[in-house]
Amino acid sequence: MTPEFTLTRAKLLAKVKNPPLPVFKITTEDFREVEATANHPFLVLKKKGKISYFNWMPLDKIKVGDLIAVSGKLPWVGKNYPIHFNPKRGKKEFFYPEISSEELLWLLGFYIGDGCMDKTRVYIAVPQSDKSFKKVIETINKLFGLKPEIKRNIVRYASTKFVDFLVKLGFKGKAQDKEVPEWIYTLPKSQITSFIEGYIDADGYRRDNHRNISITSVNKKLLQQVKDLSYITDKFSPRKISLWTRRERKPLGIEEKVYKHHFLYFGDDKKDSTIQFVRVNSIVPQGSKETFDIEVDKGNFIANGILVHNSKLTMKYPSVYLMGKGARGEVLSVAYAGPGQHQDAGGKAIHFAPYTSSKITSKSVSHGGGRTSYRGLLQVFQSAIGAKSKVVCDALLIDDESRSDTYPTMDIKHNDCRIEHEATVSKIGDDQLFYLMSRGINKPDAEAMVVNGFIEPIVKQLPLEYAVELNRLIQLEMEGSVG
Repeated sequence: MTPEFTLTRAKLLAKVKNPPLPVFKITTEDFREVEATANHPFLVLKKKGKISYFNWMPLDKIKVGDLIAVSGKLPWVGKNYPIHFNPKRGKKEFFYPEISSEELLWLLGFYIGDGCMDKTRVYIAVPQSDKSFKKVIETINKLFGLKPEIKRNIVRYASTKFVDFLVKLGFKGKAQDKEVPEWIYTLPKSQITSFIEGYIDADGYRRDNHRNISITSVNKKLLQQVKDLSYITDKFSPRKISLWTRRERKPLGIEEKVYKHHFLYFGDDKKDSTIQFVRVNSIVPQGSKETFDIEVDKGNFIANGILVHNSKLTMKYPSVYLMGKGARGEVLSVAYAGPGQHQDAGGKAIHFAPYTSSKITSKSVSHGGGRTSYRGLLQVFQSAIGAKSKVVCDALLIDDESRSDTYPTMDIKHNDCRIEHEATVSKIGDDQLFYLMSRGINKPDAEAMVVNGFIEPIVKQLPLEYAVELNRLIQLEMEGSVG
């Protein structure tokens, strides 16, 4: 999203895999869903009196009922799909379209809803009374030159070439195994719209006492793929996927069985703008899962139809509140910023009680144009007589493109206290590298040794298992930057 609230396409710049973290599923009132960690920012519309304003807020600060940003009209730039098919079976005359079209996509959508095949035949379930019956037959004849055999409610095509053509395009398997081929996601909007229209014409359904159309399938994954496709179109506004079950004994059956179907519902609201705001329906813990941070050059991106912020900026401010007489607190902070990253880290020490003491130690490393910041708060209330606090900020720059900043804030309301603050910024010197390299150590290893020596004072204070993980993380980061 640009500052003008329009959506543009952007390149993926970076992706980082994280260890398992607690994640939450946030669901909107129009049933868009995304899973994210508690600190991941979403764009929220807030109101104060008659004034509305926008704010990026982490998930753990968002409440049910808040308005968050979702996508409307997407700036989609798709391309026609070239079809390369070399039939190896069958002798009957057969031709095929060499490029995707709205006609072909409508037919493929209809097939994924009501079609199947065996090794030599293609079957489409469409009664002669169905409004789509004539369109199916005419479209297949026009695109492939085939004529059907009609048996009751089944249109059958005895053509191995037609079977192989559909398999080549990715349309195979039984109802519970069907999937939307990946190439369909690359098409123009009009062809994607035709594909969904074809599916609706095959399996569209309006239940009693329901206003909106739904499509049904035993295959939930297929409906989720169609839902994702619908966000690309200007015509369809997908809603929830629900499960419907019934117990039934068929006329020739011996016992009752449970039959399950999934329904994908569509709303009738229009996509009038690129960004819209809808209310949060629920925020539900999902346990710990592996997560990924991704970065695009616009600062934010669309995930499952919901606008979320880039992972370029990380903000971390652990806080210590010293409430009892003589209480002590300490914060150790390590930040490592690589290319395109901004690690804004620090700590807060707030002294309420007399004779309390605190220490904040911050170490940061920047490389490849990365940026680190120390942002801290030291607050001493009037009741905190005799308070002591020390803040130490050390930064290491690996190259000339990287940057480090310090933003300390001190709010001291009692004169009887002792406050210290020191900050240093250093750079790996040529003399250090020359000394190590003259002893047979290559440059990447030499730089890694300097970084390890820089963070060693903090590593020594950590429990063994945390120290091992921190050293491993630094090693991996250095391998990615200078290896």
